[in-house]
Amino acid sequence: MDLGRDKTVGKVISRLAAGQGPVNVEGTWGSFARLLSAHVGRTLGRPILHICPHIDDADKAADDLHTFSGQRIDTLPAWEGMEDLADATDEIRAERLRLVSTCVDAGDHRREPPMITASVQALCQPVPAPRAIAEGSLELAVDADRSLESLTGWLVDNGFERVEQIDLPGQFARRGGIIDIYAPLMRRW
Repeated sequence: MDLGRDKTVGKVISRLAAGQGPVNVEGTWGSFARLLSAHVGRTLGRPILHICPHIDDADKAADDLHTFSGQRIDTLPAWEGMEDLADATDEIRAERLRLVSTCVDAGDHRREPPMITASVQALCQPVPAPRAIAEGSLELAVDADRSLESLTGWLVDNGFERVEQIDLPGQFARRGGIIDIYAPLMRRW
């Protein structure tokens, strides 16, 4: 099936390309909505957020989108309970931060526009604003001098947990003149 030749799909693509507001596509069944999302992303070269009613549906949609698009698909994870929101050493928090950063970087045309699936539950949970991430970030560089005390102080002041051995995002360990940091978000250049 060549979606590019379908009249209805062509209208959807034209309306989205022209920026004429949201497009509501109803009556899809099976994996067609996922196929259409992959086609829209590929045709327009834009980020795609595929919203699903439940967490399991978002995981299944990610598999289908990967099959249809051939690109990496990320799933915005959701916390299962309110107690999880308070845990600073949290892999879900780290993944959510990474995805926010990916969306901010989507304007960088050197990168492939992201395709993300998310459950309604995941979308209803907080993520920090990109500005807050930038303001709460620390940049470390090779051959740059920084005192161990000031670095350790910054980590503690920003919610990092000091441990003997790092295992989770948000932890750090100091052994003599070495500090191991498991950053929840790390940019690679």
